[in-house]
Amino acid sequence: NKADRETPLPASEQGVYTCRIPLESGEQRDINIGVYPSGFNTGPSITDCLVLSPGSSSSTLTCTSTGSPATIVTWMKDGNPLTIDGTSYKLAQTVINRAESTYKNVLTINDLLNNTLRHTYTCRVANVLGVDSQDLVTTVPPVPKCSAEGTSATSIKLSWNQPPECRVDFFRLAWTTATTQPLPCPKFGEKRVADVGSDVTEHILTELEIFYTYSITITAWNAIGNSTCSQDVTTLPAPPSSAPEWINSGEITSSSITVQWGAVPCMNQNSYIVGYKIRYGPVGSSQTTTITATGSASTGGMYTLIGLIPFTNYSIEITAVNSNGDEGPYTLPYFAE
Repeated sequence: NKADRETPLPASEQGVYTCRIPLESGEQRDINIGVYPSGFNTGPSITDCLVLSPGSSSSTLTCTSTGSPATIVTWMKDGNPLTIDGTSYKLAQTVINRAESTYKNVLTINDLLNNTLRHTYTCRVANVLGVDSQDLVTTVPPVPKCSAEGTSATSIKLSWNQPPECRVDFFRLAWTTATTQPLPCPKFGEKRVADVGSDVTEHILTELEIFYTYSITITAWNAIGNSTCSQDVTTLPAPPSSAPEWINSGEITSSSITVQWGAVPCMNQNSYIVGYKIRYGPVGSSQTTTITATGSASTGGMYTLIGLIPFTNYSIEITAVNSNGDEGPYTLPYFAE
């Protein structure tokens, strides 16, 4: 047959021809040759491979290829042929450009719970002119190394690392008030969530409750799955934000007054209350005395002022003191004689 022909190649003559070569051993060897119009024959080529962002319970691998005659696509997992069962694994093909024989081959992995380890998926495309393949290494991100610290009475700084040699699509931060709190007045809020980009490794949570412990998780996500680290951290204490709830007098003598007071409301304590201060002096005088008194953070306290001027009306005010020595507001003056 002529090697070259000027007339178009009829469709009936296009296809795969077998050249059978006899060997000296008496056996024969077959060589397959694809015969198609000039410029039509192209070996298989993979132009793009991607692991797409996760769905609710699946991930998707795509392999875009060209080749003429049309290529046969085979997927492999860790070097072994992958069985496309239609349940755990589904395969679909989309025509990108029929004239150029470009197709997108989509592998959907549905059993993520059984695919959470590191795997190598191989897209292999072949026709009579050759073979091309490309690996997609998929792995769940390792657990991030995270830390959290209270930076103010209402904020917490979060830090974490970017897992090495692993694609991360985004990080999901979640926080809620913990079950166990430093003060016996827990306020349980709804869980809050924020997503940040894969290149972010720090974030500051703001508008938090004062002196509250938060349960925080930082989750690294990619198309295959996720891994989470967790921390419990407490916002910093602050001075009490209100005075003791009430104040009155008990036994009164000519030179002493016994004073009683209630606790600061639990939600306004903002720290550990370790004592109280009493400020008193004769009404209308600029001379006042301040003393420290013990008492309970939950019930308040009682103290007897002695050495007073007989038959004198006294103004008495009380404030709470926390473990840092910080004072809160004083009560309104209470008058006793």
